[in-house]
Amino acid sequence: MYFPVQASLVPAQYPVTRTTESLFREVETPGGKLWRSASDGPALRRWVLRFEDLTDEEAAALVDCYEACSGGWRTLIFADPMGNLLQWSEDLEAAAWGKDAGLTVSRPGGAAARPAEFQIVNGSAAAARIWQELDLAPGLAVCFSGEVRGEPVALRAPGGAMRAVAAREDWTKVFITGESAGGPQRVELEIPAGATVHVRRLQAETQLAPSDYQGTFDTGGIHAKTRFAGNGLQVVAVAPDRHRAEVILESVMENGG
Repeated sequence: MYFPVQASLVPAQYPVTRTTESLFREVETPGGKLWRSASDGPALRRWVLRFEDLTDEEAAALVDCYEACSGGWRTLIFADPMGNLLQWSEDLEAAAWGKDAGLTVSRPGGAAARPAEFQIVNGSAAAARIWQELDLAPGLAVCFSGEVRGEPVALRAPGGAMRAVAAREDWTKVFITGESAGGPQRVELEIPAGATVHVRRLQAETQLAPSDYQGTFDTGGIHAKTRFAGNGLQVVAVAPDRHRAEVILESVMENGG
C-alpha cells in the first residue's frame, strides 16, 4: 500500500510540516546534577500535509487509502516530499548502492570532505552502472540529480528517462525527471567503458526539478512503516469537485527508512 499520488504527480502540496521526536532519559544525582542522554528507542517522524482544490477523484483516493489502512492500524509506504529518497548519498561505497562488475569507487578528496566526493572508474570494456532501488508509488514524479565532472556519464530515472552528460572539467549540476511505474525501481548512473568520473550530491526527490541537496546516511526518505495518526484524515467539500484535506502521518525512524 502506497500513499496516493495527486494528478500533478506529487504526493503533497506545500507548505508541508515535518517534525522529529526523540526520547531522552534524565537522571538526577544525589548532589543535584542532572544528566540527560538519548534513549535507546527510535525517533518518531510526523508529517502534516494540507491539500487545497482536490478533485473528487483525488479526495476519494485519500479516503480509500485511509480505509484500506483501517485508520492507523495498517502501515503504508510513504515517500517524504521534503527529503532525499536515497540512502547513503554520502557514501557510494555502502551496500545500499548496487554496482556492475568492473566499477571501482573511491574518495580522492578524503573521508572528511563534506559533501563527500567520489571517483568512479569503469575498468571494464562495456558501459557499467551504479544504482539504488527505490520502492515508489505508481505515477509519482522522481527527480534524480547530482554534480559531476570528468568524462561523459548518463543519468537514468524511473520510467526509462535518460540524460547524457558531456565531459566537463568543472562541477556541473545535472538532473533527470521520470515517472514511477510502481514498486522497486532504479535511479542510476551509467559510466562508459574505460571512463573515470567524479560525482557528489546525489539526490532523488518526489518533484519535477531538484532542490537544495540533503545528504543522507543509513536512512533515506522512503518510509515503509508509515501510519495515519489519530484523526489522521479530514476531508471537507468546499465546492463541486473541489475539496480541502488535512493528513497526519507518522513513522518510526529505523535504518533504511
